[in-house]
Amino acid sequence: MTTDNFPVLVQKGHDARESGDLEGAADFFAEALALEPDDLSLRLFLADTLMALRNFPATIALLEKPAENHPMLVPLLAEALEAEGKHAQAASWLEHQLIRRPSGHLHHHLARIHTALGNIGDAREHYAQALFLTPYDAVLLFHAAAFHLTHGWLGPALDLAQRALRCANPPDGIHLLMGDIWTRMAEADKAMRHYQMHRTQCPQDGDIITLRIMALADSPNLSPDFVRGVFDQYADRFDADLVNKLQYHGPLVISQALAPFLVGCAPKSLAILDLGCGTGLSGEPFAPLAARMDGCDLSPKMLEKAEGRHIYTQLSTEDFIPAMRHGTWDLVLAVDAFVYVGALSDIFAVAAETLRPGGFLAATFEAGPDTGFIRKPCKRFGHAETYLRETALASGFDILVLETASSRMEKREPVSGFVMVCQKRL
Repeated sequence: MTTDNFPVLVQKGHDARESGDLEGAADFFAEALALEPDDLSLRLFLADTLMALRNFPATIALLEKPAENHPMLVPLLAEALEAEGKHAQAASWLEHQLIRRPSGHLHHHLARIHTALGNIGDAREHYAQALFLTPYDAVLLFHAAAFHLTHGWLGPALDLAQRALRCANPPDGIHLLMGDIWTRMAEADKAMRHYQMHRTQCPQDGDIITLRIMALADSPNLSPDFVRGVFDQYADRFDADLVNKLQYHGPLVISQALAPFLVGCAPKSLAILDLGCGTGLSGEPFAPLAARMDGCDLSPKMLEKAEGRHIYTQLSTEDFIPAMRHGTWDLVLAVDAFVYVGALSDIFAVAAETLRPGGFLAATFEAGPDTGFIRKPCKRFGHAETYLRETALASGFDILVLETASSRMEKREPVSGFVMVCQKRL
């Protein structure tokens, strides 16, 4: 075969590809490339065809050596390596390419690879670099928003999704993503609006939207990501605002309610768990009684402040139920912690399970409806006295104290609520 056959072979390759004959196209392109091995466009045509055939090893073999001198081959080589599960090698090629030429597309590609590798910090940095270089790429904004949502960074996720929505051609699924973000932020009305818009635009997803809406209606509690995000942002000014502006005295309310039942309790004798410990304000009054005092809070930044008080044996970002199951307790505290939880039956049951016989659960609540509980406009929950009483009794507690109390101010008025002390039934 002579070089005169080259254009004919290339055209036959394109014709075969157009007709859907991928294997024939690959054969024609390969024959042509044997005649003109330095033709990079043809090499890319062949590589793209091999990728469509899912022949990833052949794609890698075709691109790996020439990619050392021809950067335009690197993105497709990285895709082939990814498809073969060779994520680290793909990342290495892209990092090398970025040294030569900054590219938002390559940073985006690297962000996806590092996500697959579990390198979340690196992935987030590459998303940031990609957005810096290509700030109006709707697809990039969409993927970056989904990444941030997956990892619980709700504020950035919302900002990125809203930017994607403002683009000239918003990506498919943007309203579904917005609905998911608003759901996690406890904004049911806004979530519902976006879910309905997605259903209008993508009627084939009707079943998906129906499930989302059902979950939205049935969810009794706030998203952990929402709570974490709120308090991470609030950590630096939490103590000052709470004590000075809101006249917070929840720990005092709890300690006064508990005091008659702790008379004669020896110093450093109790195993105490402080649920939703925040910066540690709630635990301070009980530190002298603690042989061990653990704390849990969803917000890492709040726990950094709590660590500085040097009163806790162990701190964790676990939710209430897994934290309780790490030990056997004499006292479980929930000072203004259950105001971020609606349904309490599971928590009360696990508290009864993990307390020693005669151990105490002590908590504050905000007042709610006459029965059950309700999510208030402020996003905290209010509970009915009857609900608290019935839940505690059903969980195996005797109620020692359940009386009206306010632990903080809001709009210059005391927030009505309850203080409760329960004892595990002997």
